[in-house]
Amino acid sequence: MRKAMWDSWYEKNKERIRDKAKRYHHEHKARRSDAYRAWYVKNRAYSLAKKRAWEKAHPYAQKEWHSTRRARIKNARTGSIDYVAILGRDCGLCGLCQRPVAPHDLSFDHIMPLARGGAHSMENLQVAHVLCNTKKGVKVAS
Repeated sequence: MRKAMWDSWYEKNKERIRDKAKRYHHEHKARRSDAYRAWYVKNRAYSLAKKRAWEKAHPYAQKEWHSTRRARIKNARTGSIDYVAILGRDCGLCGLCQRPVAPHDLSFDHIMPLARGGAHSMENLQVAHVLCNTKKGVKVAS
């Protein structure tokens, strides 16, 4: 009986509860960020170890996160990107020197650089060696 009463009251007041929660979080944002910062200072080694473990377990997701963030900073258009599909499409060959790319030397190159208005999308990405990609800089690949 109580659960039914609670559920009915909650349904009637759902918007009010949500608005109150949003206001509370907005008003206490500084306090929450200060608390998080203090926790991070105390647990920095733990946080970094956890982050490194996640990055090691999810190399493609980590590369995607960094690439997407870089594209957002450059105000480039972004699309859904499947790095494994790009590897398959390019047969694991470097788009710049046409030699096979080892997993430890893997990089994804923007054909039309973000700095020159290129999109961060599957059509504008190719597999590349880290060294080839670094040498290329912001030149447009042929």
